[in-house]
Amino acid sequence: MRIVFIAVGDELLKGETIEINGNRAAQVLGEIGLTLNRTAIVSDTMDALAKEVLHSTTEPALCIISGGLGPTDDDCTRLAVAKIVGSPLVRNEDIVKHLRARAEKRGREFSEVNLRQADIPEGATTLPNEFGTAPGFLVHHGQNVLVCLPGVPFEFQGMLRAHQDTILGAAGISVNPTQEVTFRIFGITESRLQEKLSAIEGYSHVKIRSLPHFPEIRLKISPRDAFPGFEQFLQDVRAMLSWCLFSESAEVDFFEDAIERLHRAGATLALAESCTGGLIAHRITRVPDCSRVFQGGVVSYANEAKSTLLDVPAELIAKNGAVSEPVARAMALGAQERLQATHAIAVTGIAGPSGGTAEKPVGTVYLAVAHPKGVEVIRHTLAGFDRKRFQILVGYVAVSTLCRELEDDD
Repeated sequence: MRIVFIAVGDELLKGETIEINGNRAAQVLGEIGLTLNRTAIVSDTMDALAKEVLHSTTEPALCIISGGLGPTDDDCTRLAVAKIVGSPLVRNEDIVKHLRARAEKRGREFSEVNLRQADIPEGATTLPNEFGTAPGFLVHHGQNVLVCLPGVPFEFQGMLRAHQDTILGAAGISVNPTQEVTFRIFGITESRLQEKLSAIEGYSHVKIRSLPHFPEIRLKISPRDAFPGFEQFLQDVRAMLSWCLFSESAEVDFFEDAIERLHRAGATLALAESCTGGLIAHRITRVPDCSRVFQGGVVSYANEAKSTLLDVPAELIAKNGAVSEPVARAMALGAQERLQATHAIAVTGIAGPSGGTAEKPVGTVYLAVAHPKGVEVIRHTLAGFDRKRFQILVGYVAVSTLCRELEDDD
């Protein structure tokens, strides 16, 4: 049976959510030895969704549909699926009780419009949502199974895992979990990674899936035919990757790993961000218990802010420019001193699309890591990225440099 993922929503407005849910669907399926055969994005209209479902089910398929289950007029998934299977929508009183109880528990006035979320196609199996409001459901359509889950990434991911057995059972899919290892990698290109992997003994006896997730690569490795040298192959991959390998868990975030490294080292961290605009602090503070190591950060975008908040001498900026080695160094030392941290990261650069010069083109960034032994400053030119990707990449490069300093790895 083919497996299809369909995302309901405007691609421009919800592109990140769609990417997250599509990747997570592929990840969950891959962990149990299944492959996602098709991914599609459709607009918030009944006709668009119905057309895509019918197109995807010309052969027997398990269709996992993400989004369009909210209470507003543009949430069309329930109506579209009911139309496809030829069943009326019926109000599920158990869902009604759940919705009212959830609102009461949170001390909120219950809005009657939310009752739309209790309407599901007659005969459908309800998939309770313990992670949010809108429940999911699955329904048979000929030889196909249509599974509808909320589009909010946290809810989608949680429900897909929670109802995995029910979903696969309804589709008549039985699986034997594979021995698969996930390596999360940063600091090597996909082409270079492929070149190095293919040179390791035993390469032909393993199955490797490379899943780029900018700016990371998530490498999935499993043995072919009970390969007896699988563990040795993994050891060789670890040695080859060195510092580029930051996690062997699909769930451990890059910044979460950095927080743990700082904690193990008994270190604390301060940030001085210019071109990243607080992105590094944002990613760090998404990690639970980051307060164990994170002292705080300063977004010193204007030159005056660098001087006022980080004690960077105005004459230093005037002489060298805000994007320079001396200013990055001073920013790191200022953050380290002001926030009383053992370590500090400073970044200053030209994110573009304008502002570059022949000497300092768009993509130029200086990053500094202050530590108890001194300050390390590195210049990078990260050309060819839009502003958003440039900022993300700078954040990863800066934190990766910090982690290597913690490990004394040159």
